[in-house]
Amino acid sequence: MSDSNIYYVGVSRSGSHWLRIVLEEYMQGKSPVSNFIACKDDINVLMSHLNDFKGTHDMALDFVADNVIYLYRNPIDCIFSNLKYDQTTIDNKESIENYLNIWIKHIQKWVFDEKFTKRKVILSYENLKKDFVKEFSKLLVYLNLEVDEKRIISAKETYTKNKIREIVHDKKVINNESDYELQRDRFVDLFGKYIYDKLPLTHKHICIFPEKILI
Repeated sequence: MSDSNIYYVGVSRSGSHWLRIVLEEYMQGKSPVSNFIACKDDINVLMSHLNDFKGTHDMALDFVADNVIYLYRNPIDCIFSNLKYDQTTIDNKESIENYLNIWIKHIQKWVFDEKFTKRKVILSYENLKKDFVKEFSKLLVYLNLEVDEKRIISAKETYTKNKIREIVHDKKVINNESDYELQRDRFVDLFGKYIYDKLPLTHKHICIFPEKILI
């Protein structure tokens, strides 16, 4: 597969920076979708590379490509992360509804409906957290790369949240607020079941949800 025609696609706040940076580390700076590491100390060079990033969040749902890496995330955490990134209060019902509708339509298009891609790999953020080696290996197979478990673990351990923050200069990308997890727990308590109940059954089946909303 030619590196020049591979695109990353995913709803905003689905974990793309993590996936892309670990991929670049694994490929020793030769990732087909981004270039963060080689120019991390030069913000001007870095920004030029970010402009060349081969991917899209496809929030308008009008993007088409032949070869796609698609990453999705549990809608509850995805919506919460978008609200925090937008610096919107976590109980903003209008914003919650907006992101929920986008997420549902996004999954419908890219997981269930699309017929235009020639090759596509679908990855889950939750599966990366649960078993990174197994899920990341699907990406490597898609890229026709050797699957080396030790290199995968090394690349993942090299790029922690704090390390990624050194490379990605938008401080909102990785939120290190001391009470971030408490805020997310509160969001799940307030809106987790509401969001879950609004999802089509097909969409529920492909996600891992917080246990507390399934009780």
